[in-house]
Amino acid sequence: MKKLNRIRKDISETQSEIRRIEQAPASLDEAKDRLERLLDRPAPQTIESLFREQPSDVLRLLDVAAIEHTIPIGDQGQALIVEIDRRTLAVALSWLLGDQIRQKVTGELERMAEGHDLSLEPEQREKSIKTLRTKLRRLEVSEEKEIRALEAAGRPVTRRADADPSIVLSEDSDLAA
Repeated sequence: MKKLNRIRKDISETQSEIRRIEQAPASLDEAKDRLERLLDRPAPQTIESLFREQPSDVLRLLDVAAIEHTIPIGDQGQALIVEIDRRTLAVALSWLLGDQIRQKVTGELERMAEGHDLSLEPEQREKSIKTLRTKLRRLEVSEEKEIRALEAAGRPVTRRADADPSIVLSEDSDLAA
């Protein structure tokens, strides 16, 4: 039974490590790359395509929702109402103020990364998770073999609720491989 408990402890630790890596924050470089992809969207074409055919009409950009402004035009107090949804506003601002946003957000990312080990790049993350999942499967096979040995010896053993059904339902010959 000690061997089974040790295997289960190793399984629990491996599962925790997988969760820790999956939930780890992005590396600073990865976060900066995401920012660049966000800011490098083709905003001028997007904005231009959102205007109606007649610019003298009320201009509507995507969902008419979030922001509404009245802008005085000329001496006669005419107004042009511009309605912009938040996504379109974000695209327009990233196009107009991209350099300032890039500088501000990059500085904030660097500040947040200070003192933290964010060295796990996406490729490393995937490789680590794959290695740990292989280890987890090997441990679960060992656990099932031990459970079957204890059951064969007449000892009652319960299985973990999160045990892999493909392993639990495997034939003995499949576990040996």
